[in-house]
Amino acid sequence: EKVRDTVDQGRVRGEVKKGLTAEVNALEAERKNNWEEAARLYNQASNGARLSGQLQKAISYGQKAVQMAEEAGDPALQARAILRLSFALKDVGQDAKAMEWLQKGIGVAKQIPQGNKEAIEAQLYRELGLGFLRQGEAGKAVDYISYSLQALDARLTFVQSRKRRQKGLRPVQR
Repeated sequence: EKVRDTVDQGRVRGEVKKGLTAEVNALEAERKNNWEEAARLYNQASNGARLSGQLQKAISYGQKAVQMAEEAGDPALQARAILRLSFALKDVGQDAKAMEWLQKGIGVAKQIPQGNKEAIEAQLYRELGLGFLRQGEAGKAVDYISYSLQALDARLTFVQSRKRRQKGLRPVQR
């Protein structure tokens, strides 16, 4: 247990350090209209701020990450930024707002090409399900967590099928 705590603390310190570096670089990428890089860096900065307890800063960076991802026109990046923003909102007790963003994120994730969307979609559904669980809405929680598992199952099927094709084998029927 002590080893795991030490490893977790080291990982958190590393994420915070990456977040501080990302903060400076995100401003530069935004200034250069490099929206994709700015979104990725603001996402890192949001994570670092959240892990260091700077929750309002995490929300601000999360919002910038979403905005930059929209500018970049990259739904995968946008969905990841929305997920990160929802974590920060949840941490400041804005569960309803976090759940609104998660629902928006699910809509955005639907625009991601097949094979790339399932993992982020699963995370969004899972977080939304956990939000409903916190609100005492067990039925909705079960539904959304089930959707999460279905998305992960679809991802597994996609990866297995691609792997089989690479080996020259026929796909497995499920």
